[in-house]
Amino acid sequence: MTGTAPRTAVLEAAGLHTYYGGAHILADLSFVLNAGEVVRDREVALRRADGSVYWVLLSLERGVFGGWPVVLSWAYDITERRAAERQLRKLSLAVEHSPVMVVISRRAGAVEYVNPHFMAVTGYTLDDLVAGLPPMRDAEGQTRDVQVEAWAALSVGEEWRCECQLRRKDGVLVWISVAVSALAERNGELSHGVWVLEDVSARKATEAALREAKQAAEAATQAKSRFLANMSHEIRTPMNAIIGLSHLCLGGDLQPAQRDYVSKIHQAGTALLGVINDVLDVSRIEAGRLSLEQSAFELDAVLAQLMALFGEQARAKHLALQLSVSPNVPNALIGDGMRLGQVLINLVANAIKFTEHGEIAVTVRADPPGTQRVRLQFAVRDTGVGLTPSQIEACSNPLRRRTIRPPASSGAPGWACRFVANSSA
Repeated sequence: MTGTAPRTAVLEAAGLHTYYGGAHILADLSFVLNAGEVVRDREVALRRADGSVYWVLLSLERGVFGGWPVVLSWAYDITERRAAERQLRKLSLAVEHSPVMVVISRRAGAVEYVNPHFMAVTGYTLDDLVAGLPPMRDAEGQTRDVQVEAWAALSVGEEWRCECQLRRKDGVLVWISVAVSALAERNGELSHGVWVLEDVSARKATEAALREAKQAAEAATQAKSRFLANMSHEIRTPMNAIIGLSHLCLGGDLQPAQRDYVSKIHQAGTALLGVINDVLDVSRIEAGRLSLEQSAFELDAVLAQLMALFGEQARAKHLALQLSVSPNVPNALIGDGMRLGQVLINLVANAIKFTEHGEIAVTVRADPPGTQRVRLQFAVRDTGVGLTPSQIEACSNPLRRRTIRPPASSGAPGWACRFVANSSA
């Protein structure tokens, strides 16, 4: 080429007319060369014959060959390197703006990187952590060497996690969640640890508040249970005297009006005693202290007390109260006779309450004997108003009372319960 050729002609001859950019880039390179300077390692984008773009590291230098001015150029394909650098910049931005704390440390403990969120939460800068991570403590406040613990797990190929307290630069302890992963060199040797720390102080405070609230609720329940137990004991003592004395009076020679009065006193006292026992049981259930006993009792005694308790009420309403016990039902049992009696009393009481005429039948059956354990089935059937299917389903809901209206046809299916006990025979 001659010196009168356009300044960009040399570059076009060198093949840079395929440059993927603009004419001003070519003009800039020409200006550098015409100034007698050398272009060294300039990153430029070129277009291939198929139209795709790739990046090269370009160097240009003027020279003379055979008396002609020439431009010497050489380039290295850096397309993959630029893609990797771009991806690295994305990851770097993600770490820099991450809502969690990120720390990179050497295996020896020296910290090489902390992200801005770590500095904002802890108050430490990278210069403060030349010797290693800030002090950390366990829940009891004892110093915890997390560096040793973490690398013990990382050395066997595991990720290490924990929750501990980190002392900030101002001395305040904050709860953090820690997860550590290892970085390996090309030879496979573990050289760095990546620490991801999250401030969990708010969650820990919520958990502590919930624990305190639970403890306060349990303490209140226990106090209520103690009060109800003491109260029921104080009430049951005179009530037992009223029930016992009225029962003795009913066995004596009384005028009809007097017998009616004493009978009502006896019934009311018995009912009130049942309410007291139910209230005490509810308090025990709330406190988680209601347990079934395993003690010897006689089934005949439980059933006899049941018939004696409701016999007079059934006769007063002209109802037949019947008891049927299968011959294979053992009398001597080991179980909770008192709870069994309470269930039967509730069932029979409801049967008498909602039956205007007819009978109440109490039956006891036993499954075929296998071992010393026996399964008994108690059924209370009456000829009362009965319940609709929806009312039967609602009976499982606690503390719900319903007004029962007689349906078009009477006749109740009755109630049944199962009782498992050990036979002492």
